[in-house]
Amino acid sequence: MAQHLKLIALLIFTLSASYTSAQSLRKLLERPYGIIESKWEKDAQGTTELNYYNEDYCDYYLYRANDRSYNLSNGKNTIFKIEKNAQVDNPFKSASSYTFCRGKFPKDFNIQTPYALPVKNNQKTAWKTDPREPFKTLNFHIKQGDTIYATRSGIACKTTNPQQLLIYHPDQTFAAYLVMNENFIEPGEEICEPEQHMQSKTSHRKGRPHRCCHLFLFSG
Repeated sequence: MAQHLKLIALLIFTLSASYTSAQSLRKLLERPYGIIESKWEKDAQGTTELNYYNEDYCDYYLYRANDRSYNLSNGKNTIFKIEKNAQVDNPFKSASSYTFCRGKFPKDFNIQTPYALPVKNNQKTAWKTDPREPFKTLNFHIKQGDTIYATRSGIACKTTNPQQLLIYHPDQTFAAYLVMNENFIEPGEEICEPEQHMQSKTSHRKGRPHRCCHLFLFSG
């Protein structure tokens, strides 16, 4: 079941005629090394906690064999507690296999959610569905040096390849942008709605500044 989580509403945009293999997409979806850390800690009251720290900007789904699964949001996630002097069976004392997947199962997924084309308003483009990919993949015909616009608002996740971009949408879905020469979007930056891309401003959400900006992505 955890394996299929990666397949939920993931729309991939390859931005040139170059062949993009399924392997590059799988690599993009992998958890970057060291991005999630688990620790046994005690609070001021002596309660023992199992905490997972997610340093990415998207959610993760932790699947443990023979156990329940857990959603890990950005920051600290406490998934198990033992009160001081409590006699509680600890299910984490035994070894278990586990898997991390980007994202989580959407609660209010709407298949009718519109996506904009990744080009400027009134600009023409052509696309085709790539049957070689295991996901719904659209190949857009983009000229070298063109600016690519986000199809939906969201937040940029951390990746291991600077030529790829993974955007996490508010409804827990993803869009992946592949085959690019340059990407000036930093992890954690919030991407505005497509109709607002021509503006640039600074705003704050939960005390953290973010830019409302273009997706300055250049196709190869």
